[in-house]
Amino acid sequence: KIFPMVLFAILISTAVVQFGKHYVFANEARPTAVITDQALVHTVEGVELHKSYSFPSGHNTTAFSIYLLACLVLRARYFWLPGFFLALLTGYSRVYLAQHFPLDAGAGMIAAVVSVYSAMAIQQKWFSKSGA
Repeated sequence: KIFPMVLFAILISTAVVQFGKHYVFANEARPTAVITDQALVHTVEGVELHKSYSFPSGHNTTAFSIYLLACLVLRARYFWLPGFFLALLTGYSRVYLAQHFPLDAGAGMIAAVVSVYSAMAIQQKWFSKSGA
């Protein structure tokens, strides 16, 4: 019964992020492309630094989409705080690795909320029409 909601959440979040990255905020620069003094940018050896398509963070959108879906499906309150912390760590890691600005990570959170909410609405319409 939850498969349509999960599927639509994945499809909508992917569409929102890719549309944002490639059409609305096309080629939005990442920290290493914007900050000229590289001594101010924390980098991690072995991490390939990207230069564009920064906004919004797809990793953070995915992490928060999974977190929100898990909250809806599991309904186990003991998961809410650790799950939220793990999703926040994803956003933090994107900033720590100099792949995104904090605003990019925040936009990923908002994209996840919009995607999961939209998927919930589709799920409700799906089951109201099918009589289930």
